[in-house]
Amino acid sequence: MDTLRRESSQNLADGGWLSKVAVNFRGGSGKFPLGIARRGLTCEPESLALAQELQGLEALEYQMLRNLEVLRQRRENARFSTTLKGKVFAIIGRGFAVYCMFRIISVSINVPGDKPCFINNTL
Repeated sequence: MDTLRRESSQNLADGGWLSKVAVNFRGGSGKFPLGIARRGLTCEPESLALAQELQGLEALEYQMLRNLEVLRQRRENARFSTTLKGKVFAIIGRGFAVYCMFRIISVSINVPGDKPCFINNTL
């Protein structure tokens, strides 16, 4: 892998800055994965396989970081819920939920029984 990168970086070093930038914008036949030129790999089958494996590992890293962040947030929420402030917030939240349910039931009972609204004495 290192030798492939060294060889491709030597090839890029021979050209000017335009050849280094233009590598990222070339179309190509679509045989190699996105970003292979940016990583400095060639279009050989071995480097293609390495690039695909690298993309898979990067995707795995991204998912694992997202999962880790979710787990950290859950742990923080669990710690907060054990404090006095967290317990007070939970009680207030449950009280507000009961109040909202009461209002929904109250409105659903009273609204169907309303008379039609007359605007300017017309229906």
